[in-house]
Amino acid sequence: MPTLGEFISRSRKYGFTLRRVGFDIHGPRGVTRLDYLGRDDPQAYAPLPDYPHDQRLTRNEVRSLCSQLGIPLEDFGLTEKRSLVGHRETVGPGAWAEEYLQ
Repeated sequence: MPTLGEFISRSRKYGFTLRRVGFDIHGPRGVTRLDYLGRDDPQAYAPLPDYPHDQRLTRNEVRSLCSQLGIPLEDFGLTEKRSLVGHRETVGPGAWAEEYLQ
């Protein structure tokens, strides 16, 4: 899975830019920032996890960000398939249990 920085870089080809809410939030662990990816036309945005840009995202985080932003899962090595029970599953290269072991 990509790092947060890699995800941000790849999202640029879809017109997204890294944006920050204009003030710092003071919480129990100190000051935090609210960063998100945004695009004006067509409008879309998704809040980003408060991670260093070199931290690797989980499959669930990538799936969630792609869903919110309309970015194809295939850009990150994931594919969608229909399961036998009618709901969609996202699978990627490697064992499905890999995500649960992280």
